[in-house]
Amino acid sequence: MGASLNYKKFERELLNGARAAFTQLRADHATDDFYVFAIYTTPEVTYVSPTASSEQSLRSEDQRWSPADWAYHLEGQELFAPAEAVLDKGPSVREMTESGARGRAERLIKIIVDVMRTLDEEGVFGPKERRDSYVLLIEAGDRADSFVLGPAEQLNPPEVFEKFAAPFALDPRGTFTEHGPHNVRTANALDVSDQGGAIIVAADYSLHRFDSAAREPTFKKRPPSDAYLEDATFSPDGRLIHALADIRQGEPAVIATYTSDKGQKRSEIALDPSWELGKRFSTGLLDGETPVFLVALRDLTIHAIDASEAGSKKGSGTGNVLLTDAPPYETLTERIAAESIMRARRHGPWDNNSEGLARDLGLISSDEYAMLSKRRLRGAWAFSPDRSMLAVSVPGPVIELVRVADDQVLDVLDASLEAVWDVAWLSPTGPVAIAAWGETRKPLILWDVSASIGA
Repeated sequence: MGASLNYKKFERELLNGARAAFTQLRADHATDDFYVFAIYTTPEVTYVSPTASSEQSLRSEDQRWSPADWAYHLEGQELFAPAEAVLDKGPSVREMTESGARGRAERLIKIIVDVMRTLDEEGVFGPKERRDSYVLLIEAGDRADSFVLGPAEQLNPPEVFEKFAAPFALDPRGTFTEHGPHNVRTANALDVSDQGGAIIVAADYSLHRFDSAAREPTFKKRPPSDAYLEDATFSPDGRLIHALADIRQGEPAVIATYTSDKGQKRSEIALDPSWELGKRFSTGLLDGETPVFLVALRDLTIHAIDASEAGSKKGSGTGNVLLTDAPPYETLTERIAAESIMRARRHGPWDNNSEGLARDLGLISSDEYAMLSKRRLRGAWAFSPDRSMLAVSVPGPVIELVRVADDQVLDVLDASLEAVWDVAWLSPTGPVAIAAWGETRKPLILWDVSASIGA
């Protein structure tokens, strides 16, 4: 573990770096009408970056509030290097207790808010008479709405904040139940067997299998080396469970395979440690016969890894990459049929903003892609097995039940969640299974939508 974090030095370096970066940004794009300036980080505040967007640089309306897609995202990043160096010299978040990491993040967020407020008072973002034309934010990927709304309220005039926050307010309703052990902080992903008889949930550091009919857990497993579980999926025949476990920075992530009935570990395949993994993976058939793991990276590159011996002791070792492809996935879609991509064809997404990826892989139609694209997605969506309904997470976060035929919202679930990571349908009339982030929750949430559908 590194030395204690020097918070005063971090604040000083961030103030100087942000002042220089945003001043230079406005000078380089002097004719732009900026509508947002932000410091981009993670919920744990493991790095800090400048980001901003203007009306002139906005590529499409659905990217208006998507910082990673902004044209000026990370412009001036080199000026943030001294502040990031201070963070790097402090203790690793991975090695801290949960309460220690939370306290660290809260203190750093307060510093970032103070820095942005100081720059605002100095006029770095623009003259005071134009203060109603832009919003100041603290942003992050994979964050709860409360992460951005709290600082936004502190940093902006009331009328600016109210305009920004308005789309987050939805009428809450819905009926749900929770299942499994208490005090599971985050459920990252889930999957439903093809016949709907079983559900698996990948929580931060535990794998849970449920019987769908009884809605009771049948086993709980710890991942390899107490690793962080990103995702889990059933094999095509439902006899095996594959779990993607990200161990530690610099060490290879692994795909661990267990038997579905008793959770007995069968094999473990190591991935290339240089890969920057996305949040999802799936299984498929290469050329109609060779089973493969499909692992998506953050840059949306997909590797097809030989899975023919997964589930046998011979399957342990390093994964053999049989195919690598990038958008628009012309080679991959020629050799791997969309209907063979098991997890992804049951529900999505593979990662944030992945409706384009799903379209390119042939997993959704152009009409379904258009329905998703016009919404402010919050990272999780799934069409019902008969494609007549859509369960989609939107700002709140809440989950909307949408009838595909007329794009009508039939129901809304607000379960006081911090973030919704995954959703899946157990049948065409539900329930909808949900994996979410929320303090001291149970790992599985089931949303009863039958009455809304009219079943």
